[in-house]
This record gives sequence, C-alpha cells and structure tokens, in this order.
Amino acid sequence: MKRGFKIEEDALAWEKSYKEHCKKDMSKSFGEFYKNYESDIRPRIKESTWRTKEYVVKYKILPYFKDMPMSSIKPLDVLKWQNGLLEMHNKKGNELSGTYLKTIQSQLSAIFNHAVRYYDLNGNPVKKAGQ
Repeated sequence: MKRGFKIEEDALAWEKSYKEHCKKDMSKSFGEFYKNYESDIRPRIKESTWRTKEYVVKYKILPYFKDMPMSSIKPLDVLKWQNGLLEMHNKKGNELSGTYLKTIQSQLSAIFNHAVRYYDLNGNPVKKAGQ
C-alpha cells in the first residue's frame, strides 16, 4: 500500500507500474529484468558495492544480453559470451585476469539466481554453462 498521491491518476499510474514490476513474466528482456533486479537489490547493499556491480553489468554483461528475453537465454548463449570475454583486453592491452572474469561471471549468475528464486525462471543457464 502506498499513500500520499495528490490525484487519483498518479495513484493509478504508480499501481500500474508496481504491478508491472512484480509481474513474473520471464519473456521480458534481460535489460528490463535488470531494472527489477536493481530495485530489489540496491536498497539491501552498500552504495560502493552497488557501483561495482553496476559497472560490471553495464560494460560487460548488458552489451551482449540486453535485448535477449530472459526465458530464451540458454547455456550456449552464455558460453559464446564467455568466449567473447576471453578475447577482451583492458586499457593496457592485457587480457582480463582470471579473477576479474570470475567476478563478471558471478554477477551474471547472481542476476539469474535472483530470477530463479523470486521470478520463477526455470533455471540458471550460467550454472549449466560452467566457468
């Protein structure tokens, strides 16, 4: 329940937005689901931790998965994404470190685990794809 709206239209708009957020429709894109993940997780962690997660997602995960429907992401898609990460280089021209690659993968897995736990996604394709 939320109160304090000046007009009924604002209340109805908020209600519609809230229902859309809570909808357990996994046909939405990864980018749309990430907004739900942010609103669910961000209040529970430190701001500095969130900024780290946000950077990894924005620059390493969203460019590949942003427009893909959550329910259609398969382990093969994750494997192709992992292969792309292995080919990436940092600003100095070096390959990404194993620790950093594991951090990126862990973040993707955390997003899918959240979808499995709270939004009824069938399974985590990152677990099936392996490290």
